[in-house]
Amino acid sequence: MAISGVTSSYDMIQAHRARLRSFAALGEQRSLARREAAEMTLAKGDNLRNAVQSSFFQASTGMTQLMEMTLRARSAAEAKAKAEPTKWYA
Repeated sequence: MAISGVTSSYDMIQAHRARLRSFAALGEQRSLARREAAEMTLAKGDNLRNAVQSSFFQASTGMTQLMEMTLRARSAAEAKAKAEPTKWYA
C-alpha cells in the first residue's frame, strides 16, 4: 500500500492560515523590537543632550566666575595703584 501525499484542500487552507498567523505574529514581534530600539535610541539621545547641556552650563558658569575674579583683581590692583602716593621727586 502506498501512502498518498495528497492532502485535503481544507487541511491546506488551515495550514496556510496558520502560516499567515505565524507571519503576522513575527511581524508584530519585529515591530515591537523596532519600537523598543527606537525608544532606547531616543532616550540615549536625550541623556547625551542633557549631559552636554549640563557640561556647557557648568563651563559657562565657571567662565563667568573666572571673569568676575579677574575683573575684581584688576579693579583692586588699579585701586591700589591710585591709592599709593605718587613720587613727585623721582
